[in-house]
Amino acid sequence: MDVIIPPLGESITEATVGQWLKQVGDLVKIDDPIVSLETDKVAVEVNATANGTLTAHLFKEGDTVAVGAAIAQIGEGKTAIPIKPETPAAAHAPDGEAGHPTGEGAKPTPEVVPAAAVVAAVALAVAVASEPPLSTTGPAARRRAASGEAPAPAPTPTPTPPVTPAKAGA
Repeated sequence: MDVIIPPLGESITEATVGQWLKQVGDLVKIDDPIVSLETDKVAVEVNATANGTLTAHLFKEGDTVAVGAAIAQIGEGKTAIPIKPETPAAAHAPDGEAGHPTGEGAKPTPEVVPAAAVVAAVALAVAVASEPPLSTTGPAARRRAASGEAPAPAPTPTPTPPVTPAKAGA
C-alpha cells in the first residue's frame, strides 16, 4: 500500500523530505508518523495509512516531492524485517557543525505539525476571511463594547434602483 503525501495547504504544491521517522523494516500502525516534510511555510509529519511493515522509502532525505505523490510503501506483516543499521550522518559531522555531540552550530529544527492540523487551519482562515466585517461605530456598538458583547456584523448595503430623469413637458 502506498503512503500518499496529503494536501499541505492551498498554495503548497511540493515539499522536501526532512527526516524519515521510521526506517524500512519497522512495524507501523495507522497514524504513526513515518516521515517529516518541510516547506517554506511549515513542517509536517506524514502518518502511516495502514498497519504493517514499512517496506520502502520512495524518496531520500533532501528530495523534493509533489503533493499527492507516493512517498513510502507499507506491506502486510506483523514482524519487522531485519535490516543492517546505518551509521547516522551526525556521527560524521566535523566538530562545531550541526549534529555534532557538542551541539555547537546546530541549526534549530522547525516545529513539526500534522498535515491534518495544517488543512484545518487553512480551512478556518478561509472561513474567517469570507465573513463580513464587524461594525465598530455607532451607539449600538458603543453599548455592546461597554457590556462586553461582540460587535454586530456590518449592515449589507442594498442596491438602489437607477433614477431616470423625467421628460420635459410631460
